[in-house]
Amino acid sequence: MEQANLLALFRECFEPPQYVQLNARTLRIRLQPKVDRVPVCLGCVRAVSQVHDLHWRQVRERGLFSHRVWQEIPVRRLRCPSWGPSREQIPAVGR
Repeated sequence: MEQANLLALFRECFEPPQYVQLNARTLRIRLQPKVDRVPVCLGCVRAVSQVHDLHWRQVRERGLFSHRVWQEIPVRRLRCPSWGPSREQIPAVGR
């Protein structure tokens, strides 16, 4: 039977994450976008190949057993030909 990686369940559009234990009760999980995933414009919902830059968004996740969990999610800024400057759409993360 294949073992499940609990941390791989967080977001389907990201590679299995890296994590760091910040202290006895806090985890920081850093996600990386999948290499084969083309970003989608948040405005027009079309695939965009031109990435301007990347910034990190910190999101407080539900606790994992006795740990507080923070996620660092990369958000790519795009140069969308139809919408203009935009951010990528990330499933299950608010604007």
